[in-house]
Amino acid sequence: MTNKKTPAELLLELDEEIDRLFLEDSMIKPHDRTIHLRDYVKKLGLRIRDDEIRKKIWDGRKRKAGSVEMLTPDMAIDAPEEMWACENLIMQADSNVLVALPKVGKTTLLIDLIAKWHFGFDEYLGQKFQGECAPG
Repeated sequence: MTNKKTPAELLLELDEEIDRLFLEDSMIKPHDRTIHLRDYVKKLGLRIRDDEIRKKIWDGRKRKAGSVEMLTPDMAIDAPEEMWACENLIMQADSNVLVALPKVGKTTLLIDLIAKWHFGFDEYLGQKFQGECAPG
């Protein structure tokens, strides 16, 4: 039985080495990173060109800075349960998009909804208000 690593495992190992380059105690100077990684890639048995190594270094720099990673179709998204201001109509403490043709009453609808919520109505268009209307 062999312990041969898959290409994905080797690339993950390369990313881990790149992340080590951005630690404060790294002995590799920024201008030597490409040279160091060229040798590291060869040791792993990967065939990666310098321009790809530079892109990997750039990706490592973005990870260090805390850049957001792109989502892929197989990734699980941890989303908090939605909180409704008016159940199934308006979400609380979140962005809501109200789309309709011009001059059909989008603003009037929202003003009416907020006014009824503010004055203590229990529901709007058959949907229950959740919690208290925020002041202001």
